[in-house]
Amino acid sequence: MLLRWDGASAKVGSYAAGQPAVLLGALADRLVLLRSGAGRQAAVSTRMTALLPILVQAWASLASSGLLPGVLPANDLCGSA
Repeated sequence: MLLRWDGASAKVGSYAAGQPAVLLGALADRLVLLRSGAGRQAAVSTRMTALLPILVQAWASLASSGLLPGVLPANDLCGSA
C-alpha cells in the first residue's frame, strides 16, 4: 500500500496467501521477500512489480503538497490569492 502525501492510498501489490513475508529489498522490477516456511526454515522469494508508476505517483503527490523547495502547492498554481 502506498500512502500518498495528500492522504490518499494506492495499492502497490499483494503477495499470495500463506506464510507472512518480510520485505528485504526493492529492485527496479521486483520486490525481494523473506517468507517463513515450515518449522524454522525461511525462504527468499521475489515478486514482480512495476515500480515506475508507483514512484511517479508518489513524486507527483509530494510535489503537489508543496513540501519540495521551489514548488508551489497545487492550489497555489491557479493564482488564488
